This record gives sequence, structure tokens and C-alpha cells, in this order.
Amino acid sequence: MRNVDKYKDELIKMANKYSYVYVSNEKVEGCGGSEQFIKFIRNEASKGFIEWLYKDYKFELSKVEYELLRYLYKKGFSYIARDEYNYVHAYDSHPSKIDCYWRTTDDDHADLINLYKLSCLFQFLKWSDEEPTSIEELLENCEVKDDD
Repeated sequence: MRNVDKYKDELIKMANKYSYVYVSNEKVEGCGGSEQFIKFIRNEASKGFIEWLYKDYKFELSKVEYELLRYLYKKGFSYIARDEYNYVHAYDSHPSKIDCYWRTTDDDHADLINLYKLSCLFQFLKWSDEEPTSIEELLENCEVKDDD
């Protein structure tokens, strides 16, 4: 997943609200801006912004999240998603969004782990996500931060 894919909705919202959209410390920002700032955005920052858009998005994971995902992946789980009730689940096959939760097409034979007590983790997972998140992609595109 590239930054442009991850931040698509936020970029569109900012572009509709502000004259200029830019990235500062990996965060999408917008402004009407002073003349000097607008000149900077037009000239120097625009190249960096375009490059940033097409960079692979890096998920920020805690050590606990990272190790849990590694364990789940080793045990055959491929996807993770949050349901409408804010609970996180791991799936061995690609689930689809149905009503208020994610469900695999062959639930009778699918492996599913309910991570109810760990739903405070993985805050980047949202019910509004259009697709479940690939555990493999998370592990390949993450930065692990120190737990406090």
C-alpha cells in the first residue's frame, strides 16, 4: 500500500478545504497560507510531496502488536480486521464485510480468532476500512516503536 492509497480520503478532504495540501512529519496538512509559504509549497515541497505520495506506507506497530502479528501469521492467519463493535479479529482466509462484522465465505471451515481483550491494540484498523488488512503486508511494511 502506498501513502496515496492510505491517505486518499484525507487528501481529497484537505484539497476541498484548503488551497494547498502538503506533508509535514508524515502528516497530511493543508493551508490557505502566506505568500512566502505558498511559494515554498509550489516550488520546493511539491517534488517531495509527489515522492511521498508514491512511497510505501509504513504502519507503526508497538512491539506487542508486532510480536502478536508474527505469532498469528506463523499459525496460519492472513488477515486482521475490526468489526463495527470495535473488536479485532484475525482470519485464515480473506473475509468480506457483512452487516456489522467480517465473515469468510466458508465460515464452517475457517479459522477465526477473536481478539476482544486485545482490541485496544491496532488502533489503525477501522470498521470503515473497505478491505481487511493483510498480516503479511503489515509485517513487511511496518516500523516497530518502543513500548513505553
